[in-house]
Amino acid sequence: MRNRLLRISVVVLVVTTLSLGMVALAKKPPKPPPVGGCPDPASWCVCYALYAPVVCGPDACWYSNDCWAGCAGWQPSQCTPVGPGPIPVQF
Repeated sequence: MRNRLLRISVVVLVVTTLSLGMVALAKKPPKPPPVGGCPDPASWCVCYALYAPVVCGPDACWYSNDCWAGCAGWQPSQCTPVGPGPIPVQF
């Protein structure tokens, strides 16, 4: 009886954890940035893109790459690449 109760408790804990994880992953991306300000990228956003700076919007909001700009709510059509772009790797 005790083992059965333990198994049920573990199953409930696993199902609850997975459900909360799916809800967290299903968050919608942030709304487009307001006109007249440079929004910060969302805190939950993770970018592994290389350094390729972009400037977005009428206020020339600068981000280190298009991934971070997207995390701040900008669309690719609203951003312009600037600077040297990705740094080539030499061996």
